[in-house]
Amino acid sequence: MRILQTTLAALVVATLAGCQAAAERSGDDSTGAVPAGTPVEGRAITAMLGGNTIEEVTGRWQAYYAPDGRKVMKIGADVREVAWWVDGDGNFCEHRWAGETICGGTMYRDGDVVTATGRGRSGEVRFRVMPGNAAAL
Repeated sequence: MRILQTTLAALVVATLAGCQAAAERSGDDSTGAVPAGTPVEGRAITAMLGGNTIEEVTGRWQAYYAPDGRKVMKIGADVREVAWWVDGDGNFCEHRWAGETICGGTMYRDGDVVTATGRGRSGEVRFRVMPGNAAAL
């Protein structure tokens, strides 16, 4: 029985460590704490992203928000074109890689790193904003 308890405890610790490592690799943080930085909402998100490229902090993915409403996303070698816009209430909206549509939410800018929270995510996503179509998407 003691061996079973020790084995189960070790499995739980390994699983939790693996989840934390995966979250760190993806830039996600599910702590629920308010991120550092200045809040950016609504049309200010559009001003920050429109015509610019974002790159996830670990470099796993990039997206270009063209001024005409196209959003070109790249994950690894895969590239997809979807859309972004501002709805009638001034909320920033976008289609995501898997096809979902999300609107609203708050982003927090802290220097060159932006943290996006909520908006249908299970945690946070951190990225950098680069001027123009920096990734040639």
